[in-house]
Amino acid sequence: KTIPIAQLKPKHIRYYIEEYSSSLNHSVTTINIQLRNINTFFIWLVEQDYIEKMPKINQLRVDEAEVKYLSERDIALLLRSDLSKRDSEGRFIKDWNHYQKVFSMYIQTGMRRVEPFLGTINGQWLDIPPSESKTHKKRTIKIDDANIEIVNEMREKAYTRKNLVNEVRHLSNVFRRARKMLGLNDELTLHSLRHTFGCIRRLQTNGN
Repeated sequence: KTIPIAQLKPKHIRYYIEEYSSSLNHSVTTINIQLRNINTFFIWLVEQDYIEKMPKINQLRVDEAEVKYLSERDIALLLRSDLSKRDSEGRFIKDWNHYQKVFSMYIQTGMRRVEPFLGTINGQWLDIPPSESKTHKKRTIKIDDANIEIVNEMREKAYTRKNLVNEVRHLSNVFRRARKMLGLNDELTLHSLRHTFGCIRRLQTNGN
């Protein structure tokens, strides 16, 4: 706010990175997202002749993320346990049978959390358009009749909640509750089901 855009230099970008990483404790990934936005803004400024030259903006190095997946025992507990009944602490999950089928589908297909709500069902395929894909490329996921049924159920529930973000957040919360009731690793999240699919496929394809 205090420096004209044309006067911004690499040292200001470095200060920005230091401020966000130390004072605000933002992750490297979050900072890199912001740096990409800033870089795009500067490119636009140059193209529109607002500035002649943009400062060099380098992304921070990101270590390869640790893969968090469910073991065979974890999968068996998640898909075979009946959490619709109260446990010793009085905990239970309403409509547990539905969520078991949802979690099973994520493991079988490797879908991202939001993809069941975004894709178009074409026969035995779920087509994710480029506009909705994380990579901005069309993505096609093989599904069976049971998957189609559960996708439709998920969409119906999302419709009643009238907010897709809330429905996805709700699924994550249900998985978190199930994880606690089953005593699974605290680091596992709903996205871990996608990691689990990837690990299974890697074993099936001899490490490819």
